[in-house]
Amino acid sequence: DEKGSVGLLKPGPNDLDIVGRFALVAEKVRDAWTHPVLHDGRLYLRYHDTLWCYDIKEHR
Repeated sequence: DEKGSVGLLKPGPNDLDIVGRFALVAEKVRDAWTHPVLHDGRLYLRYHDTLWCYDIKEHR
């Protein structure tokens, strides 16, 4: 969202479940509308000159 909060949703047959939520940055310098990229079980997010990579694979 516009405050830097990121949510991870899992689609169900009739709704979406929130399985995770976190703040991308602790202190927002300026607005950024990141376009999340999913590849090979990883979530990539960029905030200006910083890139984060999160492992979001379901581990069994």
